[in-house]
Amino acid sequence: MGEVTKDKARLWKPENANGVSLFKAEFHQFSFRKHTHDDFAIGVIEEGAQRFFHGGGSHVVVGGDMITVNPDEVHDGETAHAGGYRYRMTYIHPDMVGEILSELFDHGSAFSWFKAPMTYDRQLSSCLCYAHRLMEQGGNNSMEAQTCLMRVVAETFLRYGEDRRSPRPVGKSREAVGKALEHIRRHAAENISLEEISTVAGLSRYHFLRRFKATTGLAPHAYLIQQRVALGKKAIEEGESLADAALRSGFSDQSHFSRRFKAFHGFTPGQYRKSLGFR
Repeated sequence: MGEVTKDKARLWKPENANGVSLFKAEFHQFSFRKHTHDDFAIGVIEEGAQRFFHGGGSHVVVGGDMITVNPDEVHDGETAHAGGYRYRMTYIHPDMVGEILSELFDHGSAFSWFKAPMTYDRQLSSCLCYAHRLMEQGGNNSMEAQTCLMRVVAETFLRYGEDRRSPRPVGKSREAVGKALEHIRRHAAENISLEEISTVAGLSRYHFLRRFKATTGLAPHAYLIQQRVALGKKAIEEGESLADAALRSGFSDQSHFSRRFKAFHGFTPGQYRKSLGFR
């Protein structure tokens, strides 16, 4: 039997680029669980093919295709090719997106949104990969890298985004779920119950479960776990040990934290801590 190719993944924050995180990976066996991001995600499949769930349907992206996911949109990811896939992702905070569009294209305070989760644009995908590699190298390439990335991001939104100047009306159910989301974010490390969260939302437990899933695409417990992973990630970035990060974020032990962390990020807390320069 041939040797099994190992999965590889790395997430890092480039120097002098606030609001930007970079991710590159090569996956053969690993599958992401359904999750969301606070940031915009713009990526390129370099080789192979990935299948992912988004917007109630399944999509397949292959070499040269771009992935464009908005904040809070539920998605997952798995290999759709026998040889796996290799890709690069750029995560950008919404404030940074607004700043880039405003500075380069005079969009004022308009808030842009991607129309679709994937697109094929060979020119933009090549430019994005180039900018990504420059930012990975750092050093003397810093200014060129930042300039290149800003222009690629702006052009991607101009070609495949839509203007969101007028906010969509918020119904009572969405407002109730919004209260529940805020409560979970504030108390994620605590042992909160379904009854507690549904009471905050002002709904019965059954009605709350249905409305929460319909609004967010996730079950309340799945969202809670995602928030705990985020707390643990922040603790690692602040230099805490893996054991302390696990306890601080509400996990029963380090192994539980590690399993959940990898399911969302594709690499372990230990690998992430090492990438930040901590021993």
